[in-house]
Amino acid sequence: MGQRYDWIAEGSGETMSRLRGSLSSILNNEKKDSTYYRIAHYLAENAYRLKRISVQDISNNCYVSKSTVSRFCRDIGYEDYYELNHDMYQLVETRYNKFQRYNQDSFEERQASYYKDLLSGIEYARKYIRQEDVEYLASMLFRYRNIGVLGSLHSHAVSEYFQHDLGLFSKVISAPLLPENQQDFIRCSDRDTLIIVVSCRGNYFNQLLGKIKVTEGCCPCCVLITDNPKMKNSNPYEKVIYIPCSENYAQQPRNIGYFLNQVVLEYAYRDQKNKENEDDDPLAQPN
Repeated sequence: MGQRYDWIAEGSGETMSRLRGSLSSILNNEKKDSTYYRIAHYLAENAYRLKRISVQDISNNCYVSKSTVSRFCRDIGYEDYYELNHDMYQLVETRYNKFQRYNQDSFEERQASYYKDLLSGIEYARKYIRQEDVEYLASMLFRYRNIGVLGSLHSHAVSEYFQHDLGLFSKVISAPLLPENQQDFIRCSDRDTLIIVVSCRGNYFNQLLGKIKVTEGCCPCCVLITDNPKMKNSNPYEKVIYIPCSENYAQQPRNIGYFLNQVVLEYAYRDQKNKENEDDDPLAQPN
């Protein structure tokens, strides 16, 4: 097993991000007959039925040695199995928190609660997304050629939509999924690089960004988009764009997605105007 799948956790309140992100990466990228796929599949499938899963359980059910289980833990960023087991326990204990507000008995009540939160999120976006933030990020997209948009789990899905939408206008940006690829992008960045971090809690890449080894004057431009007000003045970001929303299934991270959609609209508008100006400029016409 040559690659690592260790996610940077989003702080003490987000201990499950590392485990969920790592398991998802393995299940999405490893071959189904690989040792790591079998272990990840077993943990993901049994996490919600077993409060405690022992090393022996994994070894027996995945047909691997205990030492292989230990290596698996290290390769997804844990010191040992006991640390992974702690996150597994918390994952089980908190599994319903995100959906508790939609736990009414009837379908109509669940649907009404969900749409109420969804519409509230749209109103939040309309009220709090600032024109200057949209224009700032759109202008940065024109300024930089080497751009990476980085996030984990649901935030990565928002990042990929942003990448795909910009691609319609021939604007190529990177949105790496695997943790090792995200970390490589950051380590290879320089002053000509724009790094856009999408993170609801806001702490996802702080540990790694703080360890970037670059010469003076060659630091990348880092922008954070978050719904955590405590991150407004955080280093190492040149700018923190705060998009408030409620912590519920209907709004996170959709409100950040609404902001990025408006950035795409602004980019598309400016791109079209630039092309029209080029068409009207006689000096730009070929001989």
